[in-house]
Order: sequence, then structure tokens, then C-alpha cells
Amino acid sequence: MCRELCAVLPEPEQVKTPEQQKAAEQRTEQAVKQLCDELAIRQPDPLATRVAELYKKGRLVTVDKTSRVPPLKVPVSTRLLEVDPERSFGVATRRIDVKIEILDDAASKEIDEQRNVSKILQRFSFPLADGTRWVPAAARPLLDDQIARIEAKVQKRVRELVGSDASQFAASRRHQIQEALNGVYKEFHVSGNVGADVVETVIHKAAERIDKALGARFLPELSYNEVWFDPAADSEHASPWPQARNLLMAIAVYFRKAVTNQFFFLGIDVAEEELLIAMDVCLDWIVKDPWRPGVRARAKGELKRLEEVGANGQGARDQCQEILAIIEGMPTQMRVDE
Repeated sequence: MCRELCAVLPEPEQVKTPEQQKAAEQRTEQAVKQLCDELAIRQPDPLATRVAELYKKGRLVTVDKTSRVPPLKVPVSTRLLEVDPERSFGVATRRIDVKIEILDDAASKEIDEQRNVSKILQRFSFPLADGTRWVPAAARPLLDDQIARIEAKVQKRVRELVGSDASQFAASRRHQIQEALNGVYKEFHVSGNVGADVVETVIHKAAERIDKALGARFLPELSYNEVWFDPAADSEHASPWPQARNLLMAIAVYFRKAVTNQFFFLGIDVAEEELLIAMDVCLDWIVKDPWRPGVRARAKGELKRLEEVGANGQGARDQCQEILAIIEGMPTQMRVDE
């Protein structure tokens, strides 16, 4: 079998352009088809082969949330406020959760916004399924650099806000902490305020959390793992095609939103074209010249076509074909495997 395959396959080519790569792939597919016909065996699915090759161009990325410093908030035991943390009323249950912001509201929102890794991943990866994302190999260094820049920025901002002495800063927030605790206390008691010992306990916990934050990561670490497309896993109750359809749909939508949404690259410290090239794992026609006249209007039309494909009720494999045709700029009536 190997001898026959080597005999009919074309010699390896030096591929320099997307057009040359596509032509080389077509010649290889034709050679494989010829061999399969001669040997009277089933021809490999060219679409499955292409999707499997696509999966090899990236890695599954997961977020290790345990590796980052906890939010700059102090959880307060409701027993310190003389309140039961949980009470039942027949079939109803009431739970009380009290947290004290260490920083003021504006600063807390600023820090939380910057350390939102999920938002960063939206521009450097594609979703495979809920909570699962896939990063192109070429985009991984850009993502790691972006994470490092934001980590340095957040650490610098926190040090500007709290200084180098955690205990001193926590003590400087005494009035705000005491006022907040009294406000919660009065929700459940007719009169009175929290005791001074309660305030001191919360201030001490705030100092501990700040001190820990100053020597730790604010953003979680990322882990990268291989993921495969296995067409042999297709059965009555399981199929690899829906996940592939999700990935291809996300890839197609990404580039069309990049050229139609003026805020798409907001907050990203990477040149726009550099990021688009790194994310281009399917040789999208848009990437050749994303800002030329007419691209934006055409991309808007293709976003509508992609919505139609997602709702057309076809099988996931057929939808993959339709999406790839849009990515490659083929006319609507053409199919990828023709």
C-alpha cells in the first residue's frame, strides 16, 4: 500500500502562497482518489482530513483560576455580625454572603476589568464549546505577551494604590470598613453597631490579603494541551463534527467582526494585521488585505450567511463545508469537496 501511494503521490512542493498550497492539496487529493479507485478501497473524506489538519495548528487552552491571587475583597463571617448565615423558611432558604471591598469601588472595578482573562482570550482564541477554547500556535506567543503586559500593569497599579505597607493601607481604610460593617449590621438589628474587635478583625484580614496580593500573580496561568479531530469517532450517539462546526464558525465570524466592528481590537496591544495573520488558520480571504475598499460590506453580508448556515438544519459536517466555502471566498453555490 505504501509503495503504491508513493508512486502516485506528487513530489513534495515548496509552497509559498495560499494559492500554491491549495493547488498542491488538490493535486494530492486527486492522487489519493486515483489510488483508492485502483485498489477498490474507500476514499478518505477530504473534509475530515482537512479538519484534522486544522486541529493540529493549535492547542486547547484552559485557565487555572487557582493560580491567581483572590479578589481584593474580605469575606466576613456573618456570625461576627450576630446573624445566622443561613435560615430556612419552609421550602425557602435565605443565605447571607458579606464581602468588604479593600479598594474603593472605582479602583476595584478597574483591577477586575484588567484581570479578566476570559475577555483577553476572546481575541487570541476560538471557542470549541462552552468554557473550552482553542489557540492557534502562531497566536500563542502573542497571547502570552499580552498576559504578561497586563500582569505587569495590574501589579504596578495595585502598588500605586496600596503602597508597600499592607497593614498601613488597611488601617487607612478603617472608616470605610467600619461604616460598611455597620450598614450590614443595621439591616438585621434594630439598633447598635459592630464592636471595635470586629472592625479590627476585618482590617487584619484585609492587610493579610493585600500582603499576599503584592507577592503573587493577579492573572491566572494558562495551560495548553493537544486536541484531536477523530472522524472515526462518528457514531449514532457521538460525533466529532459539531465541535468542528463550532470551531470553523468561530473562525469565520472572528475575521468578519474584525473588519466590521470598530471596537474589535480595543485593549489589545498587538498590531491589528499581526494578530489577524497569527489567527488565520484557514487562509481566510479577508486576511490578504483586510482594509481594502469593499471588504467591510462583503464581510457584513457573510456574517448574515453564517447565521443562515447555523440555522439551516443541515448536519454538522455539511455546515462545515458551507462555512469553509465562505472563509475561502467561494460563491454560495460551490462546495468545498467539489
